[in-house]
Amino acid sequence: RVLIVEDDAAQAKFCEAVLRHRGIQTEVSTSGLDVLDRMAAFRPDLVLLDLYLPGTNGIEIAQLVRERPEWAF
Repeated sequence: RVLIVEDDAAQAKFCEAVLRHRGIQTEVSTSGLDVLDRMAAFRPDLVLLDLYLPGTNGIEIAQLVRERPEWAF
């Protein structure tokens, strides 16, 4: 299960197609602002995170994720 966080729709579709072709379940988030909610609902094993997002950036989101004990592992 992979959560793809990418604001470029074409890039998100490409990543999703490659992963789904390999049998991996995916979900796409086009906004960094809803990542925590998406993670709670989707429970991904991996987050593929764009570095540059509108309103925030991938580093800030990664820091927020790391602060949550339920996502530590």
